Amino acid sequence: MNPTEFAHWCQTLCLDSKTIELIERIRTAPPTRRVQGKAGNVSGTYPSQKMGVTIQFESHRVELWAIYQMEHCEEVLEFYDQPEGFKIRYKNAAGRNIGHYHTPDFFVLRTGGAGWEEWKTEAQLIKLSEKYPTRYQKAENGQWYCPPGEAYASQLGLKYYVRSDANLDRIYIQNLMFLEDYLKGSVSINEKITTQVKKLVTENSSITFSSVKNSIKGIRANDLYAMIALEQLYVNLSECPLIDQKSVRLYTDKATYDAVSIIKQVSLPLSKVDREVEPNTVIKWDGRVWRLLNPGQKTITLLPEIGQPIQINRTFWESLLETGQINFITEKESSVTAQEVQTLMSEAALRRS
Repeated sequence: MNPTEFAHWCQTLCLDSKTIELIERIRTAPPTRRVQGKAGNVSGTYPSQKMGVTIQFESHRVELWAIYQMEHCEEVLEFYDQPEGFKIRYKNAAGRNIGHYHTPDFFVLRTGGAGWEEWKTEAQLIKLSEKYPTRYQKAENGQWYCPPGEAYASQLGLKYYVRSDANLDRIYIQNLMFLEDYLKGSVSINEKITTQVKKLVTENSSITFSSVKNSIKGIRANDLYAMIALEQLYVNLSECPLIDQKSVRLYTDKATYDAVSIIKQVSLPLSKVDREVEPNTVIKWDGRVWRLLNPGQKTITLLPEIGQPIQINRTFWESLLETGQINFITEKESSVTAQEVQTLMSEAALRRS
């Protein structure tokens, strides 16, 4: 944030002068300590594009992953490693009073507030809670918290969070790491390929990565990964690993993904159920409701809401399933009742006779 944005942010949160002074010190000061690797951990630095500086991490599986999460979280405005510490007081397991200065891993500015964050593995927190039961505690909802840290932060209108590796989305972060190579390097994509991909994805929302790759001549997997990294295509990075090309689904943008997700809340993709569906199964295809009359080995017979039954090649049927263009509709949600189906079938039979 520039000075004007920071001032507006402070005003929005109604922070007092003492708290603003503290945050300004953290924002302008270097880290208070250099991190060191420990047994089982690899320390290092991450070149943050959001912050414009390198951010230290003491654990490549917890703190580094937390950095990736903050780097790509729109809610996180700024984050600082090894910020100015403060004194905390608590009792150990024997009831002895303890007081010492504590330096949390990060100080994070978010759209709705700010505070310190301490990151550890779930196993570490369990051990620490046994040794220091009044410092590390676990709530009924499974979240960890630190009463002495929260007590200090609350005096300033700030927060103190204890985060564990259980709070990290493994698939999401690994996908971010995978895409980083495409962001760092100079990515060049043929404009013709880009146009063809966007057209195909626009016409087939939720189409799989592999389907696009197999449908466009001359396209490379790297072209699609680069388009995802450059946000020319949208993928929910939490759904599945990007290397699983048959499962990764592509959308033109997040708004389209959200719209498709709402539709899927009332309809299940047939690709996620047994493809050898039973006769009378109701589906939605191309904006219309159909009833599957005969799932044959070579052809599929479908009955529309209005009109005569049609037959489609099973290969074409499989491609529709693969691209997510067919959805399974529950009987309750279907506008075609069993009685209506019988009526339509009778009418169709009369027209054929």
